[in-house]
Amino acid sequence: MKPNRKRSWYGTRGNLPLPVPGGQNTSAPGARSLVGVGTPPTATPPEPATLLETLPAELAAERTSVLAARQDEVSHLVAQLDLHARRLGERFGVHGEPLPLERRPESPNLGLEVLRAMLVAEKTFRLTRHSERWGIFYLEGLTILSAARQPDGGGVVRPLPECSIEVKRRFLQVSRDFFAAYLGRVRETVAGIETDLGLGMGVLEALQRLA
Repeated sequence: MKPNRKRSWYGTRGNLPLPVPGGQNTSAPGARSLVGVGTPPTATPPEPATLLETLPAELAAERTSVLAARQDEVSHLVAQLDLHARRLGERFGVHGEPLPLERRPESPNLGLEVLRAMLVAEKTFRLTRHSERWGIFYLEGLTILSAARQPDGGGVVRPLPECSIEVKRRFLQVSRDFFAAYLGRVRETVAGIETDLGLGMGVLEALQRLA
């Protein structure tokens, strides 16, 4: 006959709660669950920071606007370049060729080019003389369709310093090519004049020999 063994109440089902190691009761009010013990806690994502907290201190300063300051620097630089352009125009009297704001790849499709001219106005920069003033001008031409409605002309001709900050920034991006092209045109003009002078002097000398 086997001796009676005291039955353990661990694992007993019924109204008795199941004990857990450490003496804590998971079903008791306020008890802490040990599910996931030993695994690192999941990091709680931080609350979205405000705009001022994410900006550098100089940008978040109450009375400082770095953006406005940079835009002022762009405008000042454009004004200086325009001043030099005016001096070049007054010195040489040569009108520069228009330089497109955006260089478009040439298309072999003539129909596509005609359609583009009908619908897209050409926007250019040019060193020229307008309203008795030399300088850099922003020109926005007319499309073929709009020109047909304005037979007396039209379009936009505006001194570069008076343009929007976007147009000024775009000019700075092409400014090297702009001035290089202008000085190249001056050289070509001077060379052409010297050629013409040589031809004229040759004719004059021939006529003097006949006299």
